[in-house]
Amino acid sequence: SEFLSTNITEELLIGTAPYIFVRNSPLASIDILGLWSPEGHDALLRHALGDILRPDFITIAQRGSRTIDEQSSLSPAGAFMHSMKQRTQSVGEALGRRDIFIKMTLDLARYDAHHEKCDEALRLFGVAMHPVMDSASPLHTDAQGNPIIWPSFPNFTHHSPNDSHGGERTQDITTMIYATQDKTIRDYYDQVFDDCKCKQKIEKQPR
Repeated sequence: SEFLSTNITEELLIGTAPYIFVRNSPLASIDILGLWSPEGHDALLRHALGDILRPDFITIAQRGSRTIDEQSSLSPAGAFMHSMKQRTQSVGEALGRRDIFIKMTLDLARYDAHHEKCDEALRLFGVAMHPVMDSASPLHTDAQGNPIIWPSFPNFTHHSPNDSHGGERTQDITTMIYATQDKTIRDYYDQVFDDCKCKQKIEKQPR
C-alpha cells in the first residue's frame, strides 16, 4: 500500500471518510461558508505562481484548493482547514491541527512529485495551500494571527461564497496580503517541487 495509515483528516474529523480531502473525487455540494471566495483563492495562487508555472498547471492547483470548500460543511469540526477554530478549542490546538494537515498534505504532494505524478502533486499542493491562504483573511484570524471561532456572529455574515458577496472577495485582497502570500506559497512550492523532474514539465522555464 502507498500509505501506512489513513489520512490525518480521519483522525481530526470524526465521521469523515479517510482521504476525503486529498484522494477522493469532489462532491457535488459547495460549502456555503465561502471564506475567501473561490475566485479569491484562485487569484492568490495565480499571483504567487503565475511567473513560475504554466497556466494549465496553475489551474490544477486552484482546483485542488477548491476541493476544501466543495467537501467541507457547516460543522465546526472542519474549522482548522480554514485557519479557524472550534469554540471548545484552544488557539494552540486549532493551530496544531491546521499545521499537521498542511504538513501531511505537503508530504503527500512531495511524494507524488518525486514519483513524477505531477498533476496529483499540484492538486495536493493546492489542497494544502487552502488553509495557508485563509490564514491571511481578517475574517479568519485576529490581529495577532490567532484563529477566530467558527461559527461566530457577525463574522458568519461576512464570508464570501463568491465574488459578489461578503468581505473576502478578490477585490478585498490587499497589496500586503498578496505580498505575504506570494512569499509563503512560493516557499511551500519549493519545498514540494525542488529537485524533482516535475519542474521540467510544469514550469515555464525550470529554475
